[in-house]
Parts: sequence; C-alpha cells; structure tokens
Amino acid sequence: QPRYFRRAGIAALDADKLPAAEEHARKAAELAGADPAMLRTLARVYAAAAKLCEAEETLVRARELKNENDSLAREIAADLADVRRLLAAGKPDEGRLP
Repeated sequence: QPRYFRRAGIAALDADKLPAAEEHARKAAELAGADPAMLRTLARVYAAAAKLCEAEETLVRARELKNENDSLAREIAADLADVRRLLAAGKPDEGRLP
C-alpha cells in the first residue's frame, strides 16, 4: 500500500539513507500519484538529495491536485517557497526541507 512506502521513505530520509528514501517515495507516488501527501514526501527526498528542480516540479504537481486538507496545502506551499528560494540562491546542497 502506498502509505507503507511513504512511511518507509520518511524513515529512510530520517536515517539519511537517500537512495532507499527515494525508492520508497517514488513507489508511493506511483501507487497514489493523486495524493498530494505522497508527492510532498517525494519532493522532500529530492530536496534532501539536492535535486531541487525535481523537488520543485513535484511540489507544483502536488499543489495542483485536489486537496481539501488546508494544513497540507500550506505545507506544500511553504516547501515550494523554500525550494524556490534555494534555487534562486544557488544553494542546492542546502536542500533539506522541514
């Protein structure tokens, strides 16, 4: 189930195991690509791996999806602003999002 892959991705991200985190987060997004929370997790992994362009693209997709969770919408918007700030500053190595 997608939520298990999402949780595994978050755990791997927290353990600083970025290849595993990306694999799990991608699988979650593949299985539930219409869920903005899954895409936000994938974007967080991309940002941590200094893949800011991928993170931005993923967050834009997440923001465009139907979402009735106001907190999640605010978190996605804040993450997108952070990624764009890092891109503008040319600091790809500071990609970890809260």
